[in-house]
Amino acid sequence: MGLFTLEDTIAIPLLQQMESLIVRGADEKKFDMQTGWKSLFGAGSLKNSMEEVFSLNYPGEVLERYEERCGGGIEQERALGLALAEKKMLLEESMFVGAQYPDFIRKIKNHAEQDFYLTCILYLLSEKAEEQGKLYQKILLHDYKETREAVFAAFVLQEHPKTWDFVKPLFSCFFGNGRTLKAYENQGIYAWVLQMYEDKIQKCRTKDMYVLKALLELRNKSVKEGTPAWKHLENAGYSRQEIIYLNLILRGVLWSPEMPGKKSITIERMALFGLKELMNAKEIEDPGLLPFCESLLKDYELYDIHIEGAKGILENLGGNVHIRDWQMYRYLYEIKQDRRLPEDWFYLDFSDKEACEVSKWMAPEQFTKLFSISLYSKKPVNTDQWFDNYQRYMGKRYEELFWEISDSYVKDVFRLLVEQNKIDMVKLLEAYAEDEKHMQKETLQSKWSIMKGHIGSIVRHLTSHEVYLFWEAFDQYYGICQLDEFFGCRDVVLDAVKAQRYGYHFQNMTFKEEILSMEEQAKLFDWVELMVYREMPQEYENFLYSFLLMRGVRKSFPEDSVSLFHLIKEDVGESKRNRLYQDYLSADEWEAFQKKENEKREQIKKERRQEELQTFRKQVYADIQESQDMYGIQDSIAKHLSYLYSDWEKAEVCLELLDSYLGKDCKVKKRTAGRLAGHIVDLFTRGALKWKTVQKIINKMEVVTDE
Repeated sequence: MGLFTLEDTIAIPLLQQMESLIVRGADEKKFDMQTGWKSLFGAGSLKNSMEEVFSLNYPGEVLERYEERCGGGIEQERALGLALAEKKMLLEESMFVGAQYPDFIRKIKNHAEQDFYLTCILYLLSEKAEEQGKLYQKILLHDYKETREAVFAAFVLQEHPKTWDFVKPLFSCFFGNGRTLKAYENQGIYAWVLQMYEDKIQKCRTKDMYVLKALLELRNKSVKEGTPAWKHLENAGYSRQEIIYLNLILRGVLWSPEMPGKKSITIERMALFGLKELMNAKEIEDPGLLPFCESLLKDYELYDIHIEGAKGILENLGGNVHIRDWQMYRYLYEIKQDRRLPEDWFYLDFSDKEACEVSKWMAPEQFTKLFSISLYSKKPVNTDQWFDNYQRYMGKRYEELFWEISDSYVKDVFRLLVEQNKIDMVKLLEAYAEDEKHMQKETLQSKWSIMKGHIGSIVRHLTSHEVYLFWEAFDQYYGICQLDEFFGCRDVVLDAVKAQRYGYHFQNMTFKEEILSMEEQAKLFDWVELMVYREMPQEYENFLYSFLLMRGVRKSFPEDSVSLFHLIKEDVGESKRNRLYQDYLSADEWEAFQKKENEKREQIKKERRQEELQTFRKQVYADIQESQDMYGIQDSIAKHLSYLYSDWEKAEVCLELLDSYLGKDCKVKKRTAGRLAGHIVDLFTRGALKWKTVQKIINKMEVVTDE
């Protein structure tokens, strides 16, 4: 409702319950008799009826028994009196029995002499003009000291024609420098005053209305720092947080035709600005701002109009939130799961004892997790101070967790301490090896299982020199080949240099020159070579070849790489040999090698050609043997020649065989002679045959007519 300053003055829930009871028992014909009345308290959200809460079933029974059922007290008396006043037009005699109503009015009159609020209520209840006039004068002459008194007076006198002249100076004072309420959770009061007297405020030209006009402006647009409206409010004592709060909340409780809708980018930007200001504030002025911030996070979780491409307000806030107020911190921390708030908003510097105070309201597990994530994220140099504070607030050293908790956030801290040389994994390995000598297997497992997990999470990846030193020590104790089994992993050493078991095996290998010396790289090569030989023997030659072709390998291993080249060069496949030889032979050696390789290729080419011609000769000969007579032989050879326009060597084989079968004056059918002559002349034209050979063949043929 936003009536916080009136909640300890009038029992508002009882007021609403009484009004509901009256309305439900009233004649519907009377509902239009008080249409102009603007209630300050509204209908509210009635959770439980008078009957359900107090077992009071009609208005008269409430007036008679409220002290014993509702607790009694001046706040209850004011609430019931105001309910009767606001619903006076709906009251009926049947709602009361005997003197229930007059007895209650008499009680109000007795108390009104000393109570301003009951005086106002009695003014509304009075049926006599003379009595009402006296009460009116009493209200006018009251010594106003609080904003709520001025607002209540304006509320009860709202139908009097001279009310504005009376309340104008009161509003100017009590919503300006004389204000006795904070804006937080009092938006209902602001909304009622501004809406009730909007026209009169707007028409007034005097300076005393600047503050009220500025408040009206808050509902319609984004009022930024430095604008006249902001300055007027600031000069009147409104804090930065109050202005932001009213600017955002009045839009929802005070209607205006000029008011931008919730889906406007103006409102979205206002919400974004307000959240940044409030969540980053060094100190939150009022606890009511905490749920207010949550409501903004909820309302603008998804934008209707994306600001700078962001889908919702959390994307815009991103890394721009640095919570400094501990009330805000706790509130947001407790809703971070529901609102899906970024974890990094809550990282703290636990070298500061004040930050450690969160341990007083967090569960130990929550604090430990937050402490760990913050430590790993911030990577402070003064970790000893962090751990001293942890021990002070948790009663134990953080380092004990490395033996007790296997969660990832503890592993991250372990990794950080290794990077900072505050944990020596080689010494831990030595301790394990020593325990292994005299502990039973089950005891050893119980003691070391979690710690081994922390160590394994680091040494499975060769990303630092500390990991290499661990591998080196492990090799001395157990042999590098046992590393996988020890930590329950697979291909640790091979993966370290990107020697993959499947796919592209060795093309992208790297031997960590950025963190290892040449001697250490050589040792790493020995380990990898051993693992490849054991695990992928069929790929061993490919591994050596790929290693020799790695970029920078000759620089890192000048002697070893050349020696390895000479060791394997004869065993490398022909498809890989050229690139390897080009990298490792001198210029003269490479030239001689190329010449020799070219000669080999030419000889092989020649031999293959001879084999091909010999095979062709056999094929033609076989076709000739299948021929029935000389005419068939001639046709077979002519057929082969028809496919040999560009292969003169094979054509020569055909003509050689033809010549061997042609006797002197050999008869050739005219059609066959034409085909043979055409092929022979064509070969002669392209230089494949000498003229003497052509003459020799033609002279042997005697053309006869085809049968």
